[in-house]
Amino acid sequence: MGTTFIDIKHEQGAKIITITQRGTLKSNVIPSVVVVCEDAVAEKVLDLVNSETNGSYKIVTAGAWGNMATLLYGMYFYRRHLQQTGDTRFLEVLCVTDGDITPQWFQKVIEETHRGSHAPEHIKETLSLIKQSIISFELSEHPENTKGIPEYNHKKWLEEISPDHLNKHFESRLAVLNSCLERCTPNQEDGVRSEIFDIKREISETLQIIEISQRMKFKAIEGFVDYHAYYKRLSATLKRKDTLIYYQHYAIVYAVLSIIKKFNPARWNAYIAPVKKAMEEASRNQTDVFRKDRFNNKEIG
Repeated sequence: MGTTFIDIKHEQGAKIITITQRGTLKSNVIPSVVVVCEDAVAEKVLDLVNSETNGSYKIVTAGAWGNMATLLYGMYFYRRHLQQTGDTRFLEVLCVTDGDITPQWFQKVIEETHRGSHAPEHIKETLSLIKQSIISFELSEHPENTKGIPEYNHKKWLEEISPDHLNKHFESRLAVLNSCLERCTPNQEDGVRSEIFDIKREISETLQIIEISQRMKFKAIEGFVDYHAYYKRLSATLKRKDTLIYYQHYAIVYAVLSIIKKFNPARWNAYIAPVKKAMEEASRNQTDVFRKDRFNNKEIG
């Protein structure tokens, strides 16, 4: 809430502009950092990362990761010419790959972003900036002759969660709730039993998803095992089972990632660490660029 009042006067050959801001309008609007990813699965991962990261982010998909290099080349080419006009403001754009790119492939694609014999003088600097703006998730395994390596890792991390681990996770809370049942009034009993039911339902459905995942097998076709259909197959199997209450089969990617985040945090934190760090750094840079007032391409406060 607030007001902005702009008064323009012309006196003795001078143009006087008075801007008066009150309330929250005294603070500048900080645009969201643009985070580009490859596909819908990566978008779901970033949604979860966003929920535990400071800052504001707009997540968009770009398809194949090679498109990111082209996107960034155009952005830095434009940014360089914009800065020559005196305008140093620019949106932070961070590109995130799935984490399954070999260093050799990464280097090759970046170097081929600009082709031809008449490259700009600043091409090396631009390619270096592109490399710095492409961040990867950290996968724990990179099996050979495998497609859908991110989905393979998600499957593996999900299946590492044992029934004993799940029960231990809720052990102390269930003990407190069961103790409450012995001491609570009849009016309080329904609420306590409801929470116990929700916990047991979460355990049951989590184990159901894990068990179905463990039974899923992927055969090699033309020498490659393809895990891209992992989530689609998992969702289709769950549709044929009992109705899920705590999770939804149509949001199975979010469900699996949430389970990993909650019950296998070591894997989750290692997976997102490079991206989370880069997102927060980009947000700080964006805030610093846009928090200052400007007039006619000059900072005034």
